[in-house]
Amino acid sequence: MHHKITGMGELLKTAPNCLTCEYFYVTWDIGFPRGCRIFDIKCRILPSHEVFTATGVHCPSYVRKPGLS
Repeated sequence: MHHKITGMGELLKTAPNCLTCEYFYVTWDIGFPRGCRIFDIKCRILPSHEVFTATGVHCPSYVRKPGLS
C-alpha cells in the first residue's frame, strides 16, 4: 500500500482534523472508538491529538479525503 506523507505536520500550529483525513476510521471498540491506519492506533480522543501528546509534533501524515471541499 502506498502512503502519501505530507511532511507538513511539523509546520502546523494546530492538530489536523482527523475526521477529514483519509486514514481516520471509526472502530468497533467501545473503549477506543477512533483510529488511524497510518499509526495503527485506536484511541478515545482524535488520533492527531494522541500523536501530538506522544511526539510533541502535529501529525505529519494527514491526507485530506478525496472529494471533500
